[in-house]
Parts: sequence; structure tokens; C-alpha cells
Amino acid sequence: MKECPLCRACANDDVELCPNDSTRLESTIPGPTLLDGKYDLERRLGQGGMGVVYRARHLDLHRPVAIKIIASTREGFSDRFRIEAAALGRLEHPHIVDVMDFGVDDARGMAYLVMELLEGVTLAARCDASGPPERREAVDILQKVAAAVDFAHDHGILHRDLKPANVFLVRTNTGTAIKILDFGLAQFLSTSQPDAPAPSTAPQIPRTTASDETTILIDAREPAPAKDGRRDLLDLQRRDQGLLMGTVGYMAPELFRFEPATRASDIYAFGVLAYQLMTGSLPPVMRGGPHNITRPSDASPNVPRELDQPLMQLLGYAPGDRPRSARAAIDAIAAAERAATVREWRERERPRRTAAAAALGLITTLSAALWTSAPVARLERAAVDARFGLARPSPPNPSILLLAMDDASVDADAKPLGLRADEIGATLNRVFDAGARVVGVDLLLPRAWADFARRSPEPPPFAQLLIRHADRLTLAAFTTDTGTVLGPECVPGLVSQVLGAERTQRLFGFVNLDTDADGIARHARLHYSDTNGQLRPTWAARVALTSGTELQTDRDSGTVDYTVDPARFRRMSWRDVERVVTTSPEIFRDRIVLLGGEFAGSGDEHHPTPLRQTPDASVSGLMVQAIIVNTILDGFPVRESARWPFAVVTGIGAGILAWLVLMRRSRSRPVTLTTASITAHVAAALSVFLIARVLWPVAGPVISLLIAVGAAFVWRAKWGAPPAGE
Repeated sequence: MKECPLCRACANDDVELCPNDSTRLESTIPGPTLLDGKYDLERRLGQGGMGVVYRARHLDLHRPVAIKIIASTREGFSDRFRIEAAALGRLEHPHIVDVMDFGVDDARGMAYLVMELLEGVTLAARCDASGPPERREAVDILQKVAAAVDFAHDHGILHRDLKPANVFLVRTNTGTAIKILDFGLAQFLSTSQPDAPAPSTAPQIPRTTASDETTILIDAREPAPAKDGRRDLLDLQRRDQGLLMGTVGYMAPELFRFEPATRASDIYAFGVLAYQLMTGSLPPVMRGGPHNITRPSDASPNVPRELDQPLMQLLGYAPGDRPRSARAAIDAIAAAERAATVREWRERERPRRTAAAAALGLITTLSAALWTSAPVARLERAAVDARFGLARPSPPNPSILLLAMDDASVDADAKPLGLRADEIGATLNRVFDAGARVVGVDLLLPRAWADFARRSPEPPPFAQLLIRHADRLTLAAFTTDTGTVLGPECVPGLVSQVLGAERTQRLFGFVNLDTDADGIARHARLHYSDTNGQLRPTWAARVALTSGTELQTDRDSGTVDYTVDPARFRRMSWRDVERVVTTSPEIFRDRIVLLGGEFAGSGDEHHPTPLRQTPDASVSGLMVQAIIVNTILDGFPVRESARWPFAVVTGIGAGILAWLVLMRRSRSRPVTLTTASITAHVAAALSVFLIARVLWPVAGPVISLLIAVGAAFVWRAKWGAPPAGE
């Protein structure tokens, strides 16, 4: 068989049979531009398989359309054109071109197909202009083509000429749509079985100047008798079993053996299309020989090895080796592409993202040094207070007895404190005589008490109190902001000489409180350092020490135990002390008696606390000192854990959570784990406190963890989310 002398592509030695003779075709158009009296042909758009495509306008509707015209006189061409119209008329799919009209002019041997006018380029033109699309875009195109192919198959129609030139990229307002063109070689599946066995030997494809993307038609049949009139479409397809039709590079091996076209033939063409989009080249054409196709990853360095198996399966030599549908094939390709994307992403991103997560973990660990900063400390104090508020109130030490100089006492005797030395001294002497173990006076006694004693002809009751019970008596001293010490001036000089300087000094304890920014004394000291660097006991520590309690030598301060219930301290108004010590002296036996002022205007009646048992969460200074004394007597039962173990654990947790944020596609999992970790830590901190009175840091770890996870999400936004499947 000779080459076509006109186009040198269709392999027809008779020019009259050439389907590419657009000059002859155009010469047969009736009138200068009109077709069938309905369409105004505006310009030629290009070759369309076995016809020529024109841009036209419907004269009545004034609507632009595309018209495909075929004018070959070769037997069967107009009938095959009629098949395309019948095929497309049955296919309404978003990725298949819409057919609007169809007509045949048998007198001139010309038929036309009216289709929607598409704006854009063919996939072949796009690849020629800018190369094959990116891998993800190629998969997206193939998914749409696969949907159209399967839709046609489900409606009993084979395309038989699937290739990039027949895939149109339509420009739309929302992006690019895909349309499958040219069903000129379409075949109905219901008649795909041949009437007679196919030739036993596969003909060799002629060596022509045609490329592997040129549509061919080779006749290997016995000549059929001519029929008059309109031939039956099914009869035409039965006779097509002996035709070699299609585009060389996209034809399945069995078609070269003149076996009937099947779904598998279209699947093979779909595989060639996929191979070409991924590698940028066609696989070797089957010329009846062995099926040796270069693996896609070897054909192009841009193709990952994961795509080899699904692409090679599409190009299986035997029809049964190929996927049963285009959807199954593209699903396998898409899964392989996702796996390749994930692998490549891991190889590229895992080192730096793991390093970033480790850095966040280390920074979180080191952030423990900032947990004492003002903002974090404020939140930590709130967390401590909440635990005290949730704890079950505990009873105070039963040996503590409070004597309150309250409003009732002031109302009963309005004398100022400077004139009550004899009264208070005498009453406290009787309290000691009743068996009190220790007495602590939380009142800054005025200098007038010492002056009054010097004017007395004999030692007054207060002086007697100091001389007789100096080792079991604790008086209040206070250091002002200027460093002035108030309180010791109440001791008469004569008494100081009798007691000596050291014993006189041991009479006093400092009532200064270490308060936080909100005024709450959450920590209690055992000692203060004076200007000479000498340790001076606090008032509460002095009371505990004189009561016989051994103070801990391994610590100088501790957390005040606010689980103690203030309402359960034994308390007595000062105005009742004289009467009770007379009638029931046993009440004072072996007691730690604390005397303080709670009257209005004393300046010591309201101190804020984390307690929830009081209406305004405040108590008197005497009550605060009593709670501190109780805390010291109990050996500081509330203990604070060291920060660094929690910093290390928080840093490890932050690193793990940051790694999940950076390395996993799901955002909900690290968020859920972060929430669960914080909740578990808070719950554990509360449980440990309620059971063992141990304070774990809460605000510091929580804030550090949230900052680390938040930073990981910021980096994730900057570097991009992991791919699907990660």
C-alpha cells in the first residue's frame, strides 16, 4: 500500500479517499459561507479527526457553534460520521462535548455535526507549547478523562481514538474544564463481536511519514458488495471489524491483530495518554512484537517510582491484564501519586521539621526559667488558689487559742492601748499561771509601756510578765520600709538589764509578711536577715519555737497551708479572758495563746487570702499569723515541686506535639492531644494536691506548651501543610 500523495499521512493511495483534503472539502460547501441554509461558517478552526471543524453562527438563534464537516466520497465515511453523531447524542456528560444538531447531504457526500463552541486549546497543543503539566495537574486531567471514558462505556460506546488532540482544555470563569472530542471512530459495544474470525496474522504498520499521533484507517477485509441506499449503522460496525482504525501510538496491541475493539482498547489508549502526560513522551508502539515498554520512572526523572506499576498495568499486552475501568486505573494512579508526594515531602521536609520540633522542645524546657515572671506567676498563683479553694478544709492544731482584741473588747473598755499595759500584763500572767505553754502578742506595743513601768514604785504587771515568762513569751516587732524596727521600745530598761541583751532580743519576732502582688501572703518565712546579716526569727516561727517545736533546718520558708479552716480555730474575745481564766483556767492549759487586734481601725483587720470560707476572702492579721503558726507546727505540709522535672517533661511533650503539627496533615489530632495533655496535667496536679498536699506547677507548663504548639502552627502555615496521606 502506497503513501497518500496528498497528505502523506492517511496511507490512502487514492487522493479521492483522503479525509484530510480540506481544499476539496471547502470547495463542496454550498454558497460562499452558508451550510444547509442554517449556519454561517465564519472561519476554519482546524482538523477534527476525519473532518474539518469550523466556527459558525446559527442564523436564527444568533448563537456561535462549532461545526464538523466531512465530505469524503470514500464508502462508509458519512455513515461513520453518522455513528459519531449517534454516539455523542447519547452521551450527556460534563466532560464530553455537547452535540446540538446533525445533518447529512447525500447528494454532495457531505455530513455535518453541530457542537458547542469551546474556547481553549487541545491538550496536545498545550503540551507542545509548555510541556507536560505538573504531576498533580496531570492526575486531575486524567480523573476527568477517566470519568468521561467510563460514562461512555457504561452507555455502550467505545471512543477508539483517545489521545491528547481529542482532549480539549476549556477556559471557564472558574478555571479549566475538560471536554472529550471526536467520536468519529466510536463503536457500540453491543455489536463489537466480529462476524468472522480476524486474520490470523497481524499486519505490519506501513512505514510512512505519519507520526504516532496520526489517525489511520487500514482495510484488511475482503471487498464487500456495495449496497444501494442508506446502510444500517450496525451493519457498518460489523464490517468495521476488519478495519485497522485509530491513532498508531495509542492503539492497543490486539487491534494490530485485527481483533475487535473492547473497553480494554480504550483503557490502553487512556494508559498511553497517562504515560505521555507523566513522562512527556509516548511509550514504544506495538508493531506485533514483544511488549517492551520503558518504565515511566526510567523514561523521565520527574516520574516517581510509585507510578511505574499503575501506569505499566494500563499498558498490559493482554486486554485482561489491564484495569477493568478507567476509574479503577486513575484511582490507582492517584493513590500512587499521593504516596510519591508523601515520600518526596518526607525526604525534603522531615529533617528540618524534626529539627524545628526538637528546637521548640528545648526552648520549652529552658522556658522554665521564665515561669516566675510576673504574667506567668500571676496565673500560677491563681492556679494555687484554685486548688486551695477546691480542697476540703482541714481542722487547725487544737493547741492554738486565739485571744482577739475585737470591737466588743474596745467597746467594753475604751482606753487606748498605751494605757492598758497593767491590764494586759496582769491578764497574760494569769493565762501563764493557768498552764499556757506559750503566749504570742501580735500587737505593736507602744513606748509608753516602758515609760509607765519606770514611774511605777514596783515592777508593774507587764514588767513581771517579761521577767517571769521571757522564754515562753513572743512580742511583735515590725520593720518599716525605711529599715526602722518598731516594737522593742516597749521593754523597760530595767527589765532589759535583768534579762540581758540576748534574752531581750529573743523576746521579739517580726510580724512582717511576704505578700505577693495581690497582697496575699502565700509563703511564710522562718527568719529574716537584719542589716548585719544576722538571722532574726519571724513572729510565727518564734511562737512555734518557744512552744517546743523543732524548726526544720533544711528550709527557711514554705507555702502557707490555706486548707486550714479559719472558722475552726478556738477563739475568745479579750473582754471574756479575765472571766474565763477565773472560772475555767483549764481552757488555757498547754495552749499556744495568740493575742492580736481585730477591732475596726486597727489597720490589721483585713488581709486578703485565697480562702473561700470567708465572705470577702479576707481575715484579720491575727488569723493570718495563726494560720502561719499552724503551718509551721505541722511542718509545712504543703510542698512545692521543683520546676525543672516538669520543664523537661513539658519540653519533651512540646517537641512531640510540635512534630505532629509539622509532620501530620490533620490539625485536629495535635490540637486534641494538646488539649488532652493539658487536661491530664491539670487533673493530675489537682489530684496530687488533694491527696498529698503537693503543688505541681500548672500555669508555666501549660503556657509553655501552648506557645510551642502555637509556634509549630505558625511554621506550618509558613512552610505549608503536609500532603494528603501524611
